[in-house]
Amino acid sequence: MGGCSSHETEEDKQSKAIDKRLMEESREDPGALRCLLLGPGESGKSTVFKQMRLSNRKPFTPKERDEYTANVYDNLIEYMKALCYATEELGFKNELEDESEDAWEVVLNADRDQRMGCTPELFDALETLWKDEVIQEAWKDRARFNIIDSAAYFFENIERIREPGYKATDDDILRVRIRTRNIIVEPLQVVGKGGQVNTMEVIDVGGQQTERKKWIHYFDSVDLVIFIAALSEYNQLLNENDTENRMVDAIEEFERIINGHAFLDQNVVLFLNKIDLFEKKVPKVPIQSVSAFEDFDPSRFPSAESEVEAGMMYFEEKFLERNANADRSIFTHFTCATDTTQMSKLIDDAIISLAFEMFQDSGFI
Repeated sequence: MGGCSSHETEEDKQSKAIDKRLMEESREDPGALRCLLLGPGESGKSTVFKQMRLSNRKPFTPKERDEYTANVYDNLIEYMKALCYATEELGFKNELEDESEDAWEVVLNADRDQRMGCTPELFDALETLWKDEVIQEAWKDRARFNIIDSAAYFFENIERIREPGYKATDDDILRVRIRTRNIIVEPLQVVGKGGQVNTMEVIDVGGQQTERKKWIHYFDSVDLVIFIAALSEYNQLLNENDTENRMVDAIEEFERIINGHAFLDQNVVLFLNKIDLFEKKVPKVPIQSVSAFEDFDPSRFPSAESEVEAGMMYFEEKFLERNANADRSIFTHFTCATDTTQMSKLIDDAIISLAFEMFQDSGFI
């Protein structure tokens, strides 16, 4: 029996071919450090990847910006359709304003892939629905329907986005949602104190459960692992499995990755991401109200000045206690991946500095 499924799609075949080519290209510089970004889908992993690129002074090309512009249109339609379906499931559809009922039909009949941009009618419909109190009620319950928080950013910026000639800004690009299906390799420069330039290849791969089979098999010479998990998702379920808690999945995947034979002795950086959303959510959704984390007790963290801070310590502990190699350091950072100022400083002070030390240890500097 062959190792490939007879039901393998053309998209799967193309994905494998692209992955193979990218990995071959990534090995062309044998002196480069390889930094692998891992984490569940929607953890902010690809946003971190983009921030690492921007911090290395590598702006997005006009072609890339055009593609991201189209993705912004796609996201607007996708998010509003999801809110419409959520509204219907909650039983609120009959409470819509008359104007919103017409807008509802416009959105649901729209093509998701609006490569030429949304029409004025569609923009009007999106604005009308977003302002409707019924849609806002569904938005409050977005965690139940796995509607990502960055959707609000795009709806609140729709006046700018609908302007003729609109091009996605860097902030838009950081927030736009595109599922990573292939391996993406980005070479970054690490400059030594004496001016020596070395290369660190940052590698981003898909985070959905169906994509994770790629993680280990391709990377037998990774020097640094950055694992990203979203703190704010402690009460949310996976898109792929609506019975499994996202945070539990992230912790278990972290344990499997760092304790596997390929990474047991590797440097590991842990980004506990979406701290801004976590700070807003904890007062509304107590951590201990989630069945998976009923053992959370803020009094166990006497140095914490708030329940939010105690929660940060609690989840950091949950991850770090899974480390099977006591001799290895795991560097934890609480991040907001869309905050360019914070991320630029963190990447320079932590990641690039760590890479510099690794180059020194290996004798390349």
